[in-house]
Amino acid sequence: KKIDMYINNEIKNFDAMAGKENWLFTKRWNSEDMFRNKYLFDDEDLSKLKHRLESLQMWLAKRDIKLYLMLVPDKERVYGEYYPDGYTKVNEQAKIEQVYEFVRKYTDIPVVYPIKALEKAKKDHVLFYKTGTHWNHRGAYVAYLEMMKMLKKDYPELRVLKESDFNIAPQFSADEDVANALGLDAKSTFPKEDMTYDVFELKKPTTTVVHEFVNKKLKIETFDYVSSNPANKLKAIFYADSQFLRMSWYVAESFKKMQHIYVGYGRDFDIPYMAEDIEAFAPDILVVETGERFLNRLMKLEMPEQQ
Repeated sequence: KKIDMYINNEIKNFDAMAGKENWLFTKRWNSEDMFRNKYLFDDEDLSKLKHRLESLQMWLAKRDIKLYLMLVPDKERVYGEYYPDGYTKVNEQAKIEQVYEFVRKYTDIPVVYPIKALEKAKKDHVLFYKTGTHWNHRGAYVAYLEMMKMLKKDYPELRVLKESDFNIAPQFSADEDVANALGLDAKSTFPKEDMTYDVFELKKPTTTVVHEFVNKKLKIETFDYVSSNPANKLKAIFYADSQFLRMSWYVAESFKKMQHIYVGYGRDFDIPYMAEDIEAFAPDILVVETGERFLNRLMKLEMPEQQ
């Protein structure tokens, strides 16, 4: 049975809170301030960001690897109408919008920020889990299409999966990390429709994957995909967090080999540690992806000593 205080956004703790109409939101990673656009980068920050990204771009270019950047909005950026009342905006522009516009204007690094596509698609589908922080399969697929548009500008031969390549069916299955942070058993607390989302399954997968903990102490892990499709010629590395896990298994369908270097847990990018592995893998493409709440780690991009 639902309890009224859950629904009326009166339940919260240090890590999470309830919003409107059964939407739950995290409070971790300064998410509340991020939603309010409280802190923007100053000119010195943006100059440093430009230097870090272009240094990485140059290091990769010397190895015939092209750099791309993907910025993922937080759930509350897409579904702010369900956020609790009382969170007034400090600045009109969000930090993630600031970074997107800056990278587009002052660098030649291709960047994608799929906010407009998500806002359009949410009119017809729920794109994020109400009880979690992540986008669901539907939301991930919307962002996937935008990312592939970016990559296809340079590699028109890349295959882009259509909805017809998947079996898509609603399932009683949801991300529950925010509900868990509130001490709620989401499946027994919320109605079935709030826990049911479209699940995508490939009809004809061509890849196999090996998951490896490269360094358990540093929480570095990789997912290595190999496709049996002879039409795939390119190799790619995705330096990406948990949002990418909702699409990685079918992104791999476009590449001969694909490696996902997982940067979950809010961990910084560890390019110096992985530099030899990157060189050995010899990708054509390297995509750096980060969620909105972890934007600051772009400022900490370190370069390998060997230039």
